[in-house]
Amino acid sequence: MPKKEAYALFERAGRQLGRVDGLINNAGVYPRRPILEIDDADWDFDWKVNVRGTYNMMAAAIEHMRVQTIDGAVRGRIVNISSVDAFKAHPKNATTPPPRRR
Repeated sequence: MPKKEAYALFERAGRQLGRVDGLINNAGVYPRRPILEIDDADWDFDWKVNVRGTYNMMAAAIEHMRVQTIDGAVRGRIVNISSVDAFKAHPKNATTPPPRRR
């Protein structure tokens, strides 16, 4: 998700809900093809969703949450969910491990 869209999403959610206490990033894509068939467009899409989209959503959430009053011990929580494919090799998911192994 582009940065502008992520920030707009949190602005809209904040207006409608008054408070946003959590974000769960659970998006992930990869082309399921042999490594030699994966092209630049596949890599660009993978990176946009798996890395940039995750980062932009976290940044938008932090901007929104850091101005909220503390509820309990925190202003909000962020959970990033990755794929099991980051921990195992498969001949048709070559794009998954590098961006997801953090």
